[in-house]
Amino acid sequence: MNVLEVERLIYLQYNKKVENGEKPYRLINTSGNSRKLFCDDIICISKIKGTKYVQYTTKEGECKEQVSLEQLEQELDRCEFVLVARGIIVNMCHVVRLQGNKIYLDNQMQVEISRTKSVEVKEKIRRYWERQ
Repeated sequence: MNVLEVERLIYLQYNKKVENGEKPYRLINTSGNSRKLFCDDIICISKIKGTKYVQYTTKEGECKEQVSLEQLEQELDRCEFVLVARGIIVNMCHVVRLQGNKIYLDNQMQVEISRTKSVEVKEKIRRYWERQ
């Protein structure tokens, strides 16, 4: 199976879960409290430099969790999230524009795509947009 076939299969499985009323989420622990964070609400995830924490930027604001970015990459739905630079994961459903090596998100944020990932990230976002 090539990459496109695998992405299509994951996309179909994701849609089947949504059709069954299952909205994907991540359970995060912050300051001793547990919180359900729906994947659709996550705009981007950033590694906080010099710490073992990541920061989630959501529609409601920001929160942080002690987890590795590598673990998050594996756990999050690969059809909707893409690693755009070292330490930054973006939810493609919140991307509104690509211009040069910048991604514009629906919360007015701008994220720089790393040069090494530029072609891969732009192609993945374009394929995501075509499926929508």
